[in-house]
Amino acid sequence: MTLAEIVRRQGEMRVEDLAQVLGVSAVTIRSDLNYLEEQGLLIRSFGKALATNQLTPKFNREQATPNKAHTALMLRTVANLVQDDGPLLIGQGNLVKQIIPLLNCLHDLQLILCDIDAIALARQCLDGKINLLAGTLGADGSTLGGPKLIQSLKCELVDTYLCEAKAIDVKGNLIIDERSSSEFTQAALIHARQTITFIHSHNMAHTTFTESANLSIARIGTIAFSERPDIGCRELLTRLGFRLHPGPTGTFIFKQSQV
Repeated sequence: MTLAEIVRRQGEMRVEDLAQVLGVSAVTIRSDLNYLEEQGLLIRSFGKALATNQLTPKFNREQATPNKAHTALMLRTVANLVQDDGPLLIGQGNLVKQIIPLLNCLHDLQLILCDIDAIALARQCLDGKINLLAGTLGADGSTLGGPKLIQSLKCELVDTYLCEAKAIDVKGNLIIDERSSSEFTQAALIHARQTITFIHSHNMAHTTFTESANLSIARIGTIAFSERPDIGCRELLTRLGFRLHPGPTGTFIFKQSQV
């Protein structure tokens, strides 16, 4: 049961009581309550959380728009983690495509794409082999999708999968925009030997969205943020075995401790 659901059932609860029920610190609870209040799911008053009638969050897309300078630094840092000793799958989304020019030092790189627009960029910047998966062309005229895309993926050997997500929810699942993208991401997480994921929002989403089902970050080796993730997100990552990866100041790359 999520924090918002607990408050909704009780009508109101004190911060200390919530911390005890959920087994986390009062600091974490206060951080979570700030977010939930912004989403209209509750109201904070004199150390208490009061329930509201709103049942679904107002996801703030401005929060999911990363700072450009921070994003550029994050992309460069992740590019340095990519090796050319196995095929690299670039997933769906505009952010992951931006890493392609930064891979031009990997002369033996084998690239697998699922976005038609990414082909021209890859041809312009890279010397290695480029393979486009088969699939149904999406409404944007660029992204491929559908069952054929997943079938095509299963025929490929994938060493590293680069993908992106809007946020991480309280259960440690990725939040993906489109259902088709969610299905492809789930299949690629299982198929690839290792995964690197860019997260748009540094704030943890405090409600489990239906799009995020079966997209556990436990399947991911490396998670990259363009800004410092909030305390709830950091505590979740720590519980799931992630540690902050040493890198340039201002980078927030978390890696599974066993990876």
